[in-house]
Amino acid sequence: MKFQSVLDETQEMFNELLNKTSLPSYVRFKLVHNPKQKTITNVVKASDLYSNILSLITGEDYERLIVIILNEEWFDKLSDENLKTLVLEEALASVSYDMEKDRISIEKPNVQTFMTILKKYGVVETIKVKEIEKSFIDEEKAQKADSKKKK
Repeated sequence: MKFQSVLDETQEMFNELLNKTSLPSYVRFKLVHNPKQKTITNVVKASDLYSNILSLITGEDYERLIVIILNEEWFDKLSDENLKTLVLEEALASVSYDMEKDRISIEKPNVQTFMTILKKYGVVETIKVKEIEKSFIDEEKAQKADSKKKK
């Protein structure tokens, strides 16, 4: 069997973190374990077909279902509870819900870099550069919007 239930302890930790998010309760989550997965977590939006079949079988609403696939063997090897919390919070942070459009999306990380850069310059300096870069992009977008308004 490819997917398995996670340990109760892991599920409880996840539920506590989920309850602290601003995600609406009608966005449903299923946390599962896949021992063959080559990453600690993988976050996916369930297909409409799967969601509808699950709703029919259970009688519950799974229209907005996110599945977080966890390699629990790797997860359990994390020595510090803070690291486990980080992993689960990062998975939750990737999920966003647009109420106006009634749309769930799985976001990519907003900071991407290389391990060698982090080791050499540290997190603070790396994030500073990424924030400056983002401000340049935002500034450019604003200028383009202003020039379109003037036309």
